[in-house]
Amino acid sequence: MERLTQEWFLDVVGEIYQAVFDLTQLSRVVERVMHGLASESVILRLQDNQDRSVGFSIYHGYDPSWTKAYQEHFRVLDPYPDTMKKLPTRIFSGDFFMDSNMLKSEYYNDFLRPQKKYYCMGGHILRNKNYYVQLAFQRGPHSVAFGEHEIDGLNILVPHFQKVLQLNQQFSDLNSQKQITEMALGSLPYGVIIFGEQLKPVYMNHAAEELLNEDFGLRMTSGGLATSVAAESRQLGNLLRQGLQLANGVGGIENNGLQITPASMDRRPLNAVVIPLRPESRKLGMLPQSPRVLLFLSTLDQSVGCNRSLLKNLFDLTPAESHLANELAAGRDLEEVADAKGCTRNTVRNQLKAIFAKTGTSRQAELVRLLLTLPKVV
Repeated sequence: MERLTQEWFLDVVGEIYQAVFDLTQLSRVVERVMHGLASESVILRLQDNQDRSVGFSIYHGYDPSWTKAYQEHFRVLDPYPDTMKKLPTRIFSGDFFMDSNMLKSEYYNDFLRPQKKYYCMGGHILRNKNYYVQLAFQRGPHSVAFGEHEIDGLNILVPHFQKVLQLNQQFSDLNSQKQITEMALGSLPYGVIIFGEQLKPVYMNHAAEELLNEDFGLRMTSGGLATSVAAESRQLGNLLRQGLQLANGVGGIENNGLQITPASMDRRPLNAVVIPLRPESRKLGMLPQSPRVLLFLSTLDQSVGCNRSLLKNLFDLTPAESHLANELAAGRDLEEVADAKGCTRNTVRNQLKAIFAKTGTSRQAELVRLLLTLPKVV
């Protein structure tokens, strides 16, 4: 093969790093490397350390039926993974494997030989306790073995493949943690607004968005949070600034709570509580900025009911029993529920007895406390 130029390597490395956020883009560059190293086929695949099942994979020069056969049967016969563990170098030439035992094996005769795979170059380019990533290039029996020039070329590229795979995993982990954090905060029955540096909001859950969009006297402006009463806006601003200072290790908060006057007369006051986050408490998940201050918002006008399917799954409550439980959690008494439903008091009392039995509670206060501990699933 012709000696590859420095420009070729630089161009390929640039293409490798374009796949950091989308590993499917590696397919094109892996195929390009295959042709550059004068190979007839190539595999890049992630395999489980225990059962060798294949996860993410790229194949070029393989019939799809053979890749399926490998997953279903030949992966357990493959001698390469165990052999590569023992090799002192990351990249090897396939001469190690073509001994008399290998040529007699089922793996060679029923898998490699029918596909005309004989010479191999590659190795485990990434490994941890759960999986390994194998990159390997193949040539047929009528070709020639891979030489030092090809091995040197692959050794130049392997660190970049490793880095891209590691970065992709890190970004995937960050994204997963971010999604988990947002799901957890979104399931809370009260509003949460998270502020970062300079008290810029970096996140708010759905409950907070609803409160800001209603007539509760609090809104988000270009200058930050504002209330319907100017004095309360100043007081809230002071509480947030004190919270930020405390999060940075300066000062303290004498009073971290504030009742905000509603904009509409038919609304109840909005309760705002400021919680500073000390450095050891800032692991709130992968938010765009490091969180500094939490603002919790709640009001008795908020819906605190639980999803009926959740109550069904947890306690086997019927739709009528779920409705009653949610009405009680919202602060209504049995008489109000009975009147609203157009049924007798005895019917509602019997439903409540059934709810007590299914939830393991014995008093309304205990039942309401239980319901308020459950996540708000929409």
